[in-house]
Amino acid sequence: MKALPLALAVLVLAGLLGYLVDTRPTPTVSLDNGTLVCGDLHTHTWLSYHPASPLASLINARRRGLDFIVATEHNAATGGPFVEGVARLFGFDILVVNGEEVTHKDYHLGALGIRESIPATLDILEAARRARAQGGLAVLNHPVRRYHGPGHRAFQAGSLDGIESHNIGPWREGNQWQVEEFAAQLARNGTPTDTMARLGVSDTHFGASTGEAQTCVAVQERTWPNIMAELQAGRTAPAVEGRFYGPGPLVQELNRNPQAIEKIGWTPPLWMMVLSNLILLSVVFRLLGSQGPWGRP
Repeated sequence: MKALPLALAVLVLAGLLGYLVDTRPTPTVSLDNGTLVCGDLHTHTWLSYHPASPLASLINARRRGLDFIVATEHNAATGGPFVEGVARLFGFDILVVNGEEVTHKDYHLGALGIRESIPATLDILEAARRARAQGGLAVLNHPVRRYHGPGHRAFQAGSLDGIESHNIGPWREGNQWQVEEFAAQLARNGTPTDTMARLGVSDTHFGASTGEAQTCVAVQERTWPNIMAELQAGRTAPAVEGRFYGPGPLVQELNRNPQAIEKIGWTPPLWMMVLSNLILLSVVFRLLGSQGPWGRP
């Protein structure tokens, strides 16, 4: 009798995981200048003392068809290898890049593609310089009003590569107008914005929102150097709520492309959910093996 409740519990768990996991290849969108790849450049796990597990983030990244993610823990450049290890363990075909969110009381800086942590006690100009010195990028995270001063100073000094124009946190909290205000002020102050990367990010702290906002670029091959080159050139298309946002020909082209729209709004089909359920159920039972109550004494 004890076997039945456990078997039912395993079945429910496998069904839930099977609903979340999808192993179908992500949609391929071919453009004149390459293939469209989309990713989340601002994610957290429990290394930032938040409840998001790497597996939860990867599962939701996979469901939403992401091609890459950047692990940006608060004041720690340790997330990339951690998340990449989980991705390899579970077979996720997602490019994982190491990064950090330098979390200062006056600014939050996204240091993308770095190896070593950057002290959060530094001035924003020095923090950005150190990110670039490691071959990475420096972007201004969620520029709501309290971060405008240091952000303007850093952009005027040419120290930043981009701005989170669509961060799910401010977007949902009704603060998006503050982000738009910051970008408008940059233009009024004469700060060059034509090569400024505009990013769509989830800033996930729970894992479920990974990929709800994305940054898309066109590359010949899905590698971080190729993606970074497009970010540095400002050839980006932030995507959220099934639409691409921002100026530039890439955004206009993608909003006219049904395949591109499908890619950013992609969810697994019913048959794949059912198949995932069966596969996961068989794996769970195999792992339990003779340890379960149904095993031989």
